[in-house]
Amino acid sequence: MSNKIAVLLNEEKQLASFVDATLIYIYEKACEWQVTQMIEIKDLAYKRENDIKNFTLALIEKLKCCKVIVGTLILGVPYYLLIRAGYELCEAPTFSMLLLEQIYEDYYKIPEETSKKQTMELEGEGSNHLMSTEHISRSPIPLDEADNYFIDMIAVQKAYPEMSSKKILLPFFSNTIFRSLKVNCSHVMPWLESYLEQKKLIMSISRGQGIYTLNITHEVCSY
Repeated sequence: MSNKIAVLLNEEKQLASFVDATLIYIYEKACEWQVTQMIEIKDLAYKRENDIKNFTLALIEKLKCCKVIVGTLILGVPYYLLIRAGYELCEAPTFSMLLLEQIYEDYYKIPEETSKKQTMELEGEGSNHLMSTEHISRSPIPLDEADNYFIDMIAVQKAYPEMSSKKILLPFFSNTIFRSLKVNCSHVMPWLESYLEQKKLIMSISRGQGIYTLNITHEVCSY
């Protein structure tokens, strides 16, 4: 299984936005995280000004070995081209090895373990398991008529291991009017905090019996 993560950095080697990045480190996990490749993108800088689309497509060619790209901000045309090319995009304010571990958990380890477990269940239960997944919604479900929603990410990703947390939650945030969203999950997704901050949403976190419960509301709802 490939577990490479592309990290966008500026000239000071700090985490950067897509347009400000001048260097990309490719991290790969063996026993520890190591930089296995460095890509300088200064030679593509002219395309930032003249043609952001071609710049992004040229970068995609250099990042075929990766599944996940992390930076401080990835928006607009680059965002849509990278998503269409199949990349998982993570945003964070700063870089750390802990961030890499969180991304690895969310996009590599958990989906792989879930896929293996699902395969074993399918082999053991046959059509009964297939029928059971039909009752698990891939998106948050309403709890009441006051626009409060809930989703069990653990159950959803067990039933649909091909779905990342972004694929599950981003359509909801973009298309649904809601007062609150309660999320049960095995870990706090690394991209979520910075995304919620950009969208003027707030999140409280509690943990019990190894399960995180996230309560997400609009800032105006907290007063």
